[in-house]
Amino acid sequence: MKRYLLIFTILMGAVCSYAQSKSDQAQVLQQCIDLPSIQSSYIKDGGAKPEQLGILVPGFAFPTDLTVTKFGKNVRFLSKSDLNAEGFTDYLFISKFEVKGSIASVTLIYYRNAFSNKFSSAQLNIELSKSGDTWNVVNSNIEKN
Repeated sequence: MKRYLLIFTILMGAVCSYAQSKSDQAQVLQQCIDLPSIQSSYIKDGGAKPEQLGILVPGFAFPTDLTVTKFGKNVRFLSKSDLNAEGFTDYLFISKFEVKGSIASVTLIYYRNAFSNKFSSAQLNIELSKSGDTWNVVNSNIEKN
């Protein structure tokens, strides 16, 4: 009986951690990548924008089938070797992504020239809250290296 209770508890914990809808997760991620404070980090040397935003698949459970766009195209969720193989020298890494009820906390790191010795990064920490059906940024800060 204790074994079944333990299994039930573990399964309920897993279900509760994924209780947030994909729609909410997509809205939160979209708000984060569209923040004005990170836009200048996307600009490549010479002033060009990337053709598409690559996102390194995080090491924690995260849905990679979210509909999120940047630069007029869907973002691509890729492994590090796939990013390199497909020519993404700049990419976004999701370091933290927590959505609990109507509060979200996200940490993103944008790497430029990631596969060279001239790489740089910008870390963005964002807190969001949900009002009705809309997610709004309540606090954000960016640290550039």
